[in-house]
Amino acid sequence: MNKRMPILMMILAGLVAVGAWPESLAQAQPEGAVVYDDFDDNAPGGLWRTYVEDPNNCQLIETDNRLELRTLEPVNGAFAGYIANAWRLDPAEDFSLRIDFHYDLQVYPQGRLNIGLTPSEDDPRGQRLDFGVGCANLYSNYWYEFRNGLSARTSYISRAATDGTLYMSYNSVTDTLYLGDASYGEEYAWMTIDGILRGQWEGKPVYLYIGGSANGLEITPGHAYLDNLVVEEGTAIESALHDVYRFWSPITGTHFYTASDEERDKLLENSADVWTYEGVVFRAFPDASDPQTKPVYRFWSGSLGTHFYTLSESEKNKLIEEYADVWVFEGAVFYAYTPDEYPAWASPVYRFWSPVTQAHFFTLDEAERDWLISEYSDVWTYEGIAWYANK
Repeated sequence: MNKRMPILMMILAGLVAVGAWPESLAQAQPEGAVVYDDFDDNAPGGLWRTYVEDPNNCQLIETDNRLELRTLEPVNGAFAGYIANAWRLDPAEDFSLRIDFHYDLQVYPQGRLNIGLTPSEDDPRGQRLDFGVGCANLYSNYWYEFRNGLSARTSYISRAATDGTLYMSYNSVTDTLYLGDASYGEEYAWMTIDGILRGQWEGKPVYLYIGGSANGLEITPGHAYLDNLVVEEGTAIESALHDVYRFWSPITGTHFYTASDEERDKLLENSADVWTYEGVVFRAFPDASDPQTKPVYRFWSGSLGTHFYTLSESEKNKLIEEYADVWVFEGAVFYAYTPDEYPAWASPVYRFWSPVTQAHFFTLDEAERDWLISEYSDVWTYEGIAWYANK
C-alpha cells in the first residue's frame, strides 16, 4: 500500500502512534493542506514530539491557542521545539510551508523563533537549516542559519514587523530553497539556498521542526510565539525506521531475523534455550511508508528447520508456485531498498548461503562479511547484496 498521503489521513488511519488528531483540527484544516496545526488544542497531539535542551529554563508551551516560547534568565542558547513525529517531507518533490509569528522583543540579549529542516532524528541540531525572527543588540531581525556538523553559515536582515508570516518553499529540480516573509518562490525570497537537501543531505527525507531559543534573555508570556502552521504543498511520508533483531540457534545452526518487538520478546521469554539473541543488526521500515522501499518476504521450512528472506518478487513467486511443499510463505516482515535504487545514506545487507546447514545468512557488517569470505568459504557461499538498509 502506498502511504504517500496527507498527514491528516495518516493520523486518522492510526499510523502515528503518539496522541490523537482532535476533531476541531480535522474540521479546520485548509483545503488541500498536507500538514496543518493551528495549536488550538493546546497539546502536541500526534503530529509532534518535543525536543527540549534545557527544560528548566527554556520551554515551548502550547497555550492560549498558540505556541509560546518562554525562558528564564540566564538561559545559555538552549533550544526548545516541536519536531515532526514519524513523518518527513520528501525532497524528491516540491514543497511549500508557512507559519505565523509574533515577536515584540527588542533588547540586547539574543532571542529567536524559527522554523527549520533536519535530515536527522538523532542529531537535529547538528544538521539543520533554520529560518526565523529574533532580536540581538536592540536589532530586530529575520535570520537564516545552516549547520552541517562543524560547518555553519548565518545571515541576517532587519525586521520592522512585530507580527508576520515566515514562508519556505523548495524547488526539487534545482535543489533550491526560498525563504521569505511575503510569499513563496524566488520573487519573494529574502534568501535563496542551493544544493542542501539533495546535495549535502543526499536526498534524505527531512523532518520539519518549529521552536525557539534564547541567550541570556528572559521571555515572559505573550512576547514570542508561533501559530497556524500550514504545509500547503509537498509529500509527507512516515519515517519510522525500526530495529531488525537477529537470533542464532545453536541447535539448528541457523539465524532468525525480525522487526517485531512482540516476536523478539516471545523468543526471549519462551525459547531462550533454542534461540540466542544477537541484538540489532540493521534498521528497516516496518511498512511501505517510504515509497522507494520494497517488502522483504519471509518463508519458513519445517523440513529444513530454517527461515528464508528475500526482497525479490521473482524469487518469492517461484517459491510459492513451485516449492509450496517445502516453503511456507509468511508475508512481508519489513521493507528495505533494492540494490538498484537506494539513497546514498543506506548501507548494503549481504547474503550468504550454506550448503552445510541449507540456510541463508544476512549481515550489514562488512567485517563479518569479510570474515566469512576469508575464513569460512567452505561453509558459506557469498551471494552478493540482498537489499539496502540503515545502520
